Amino acid sequence: MTGQHTAVLGLLLTLGTRCDSQSNDPGDETTQAEELHVGLRHFTGLATIDGAYTGWEAFAFTSEQGQGQDLCQIRYQMVDTAPRSDCPDCLWAFDLASSAAGIEEESGAGCVGLGVTTDTFEGLHYSYGYAEVSGGYEQVLMYQVGDYGWYPVCYATWDEPRFQYDWEMELYYY
Repeated sequence: MTGQHTAVLGLLLTLGTRCDSQSNDPGDETTQAEELHVGLRHFTGLATIDGAYTGWEAFAFTSEQGQGQDLCQIRYQMVDTAPRSDCPDCLWAFDLASSAAGIEEESGAGCVGLGVTTDTFEGLHYSYGYAEVSGGYEQVLMYQVGDYGWYPVCYATWDEPRFQYDWEMELYYY
């Protein structure tokens, strides 16, 4: 993985390490973080595609291995930096950059309690596209994975000019 998703997965592993290193003293409040079993539920995005890509993406860190309540939801703007022509299945594809990250929602330990900051999501670069059919899947968000090429990662809708997706990650640190 490259760009944004690598940064988020690295943060998830950091959270898991931090939780494992907390005190085991029953009277120590830091043990609560260990009980959260922090996970990453999904990336959700909405954009307008009209010769350019302009939109936002949000994701949520959750409790109970990604199946519990949202603890921290971050949302940021995404704009294209260049169109791409190297995705063979794509109707369109763009290099993107993130900016204007902010905390959308938090509860329980919250973003600060998890050590999540909006700085992690500023200036990240990655590539998305849309394909009607790719690898036997229909209507998909395409994601470029470094030198390995383009891969369908989730169902997406494109009702020109509106593009929307919900990329279920269901990753968690144990």
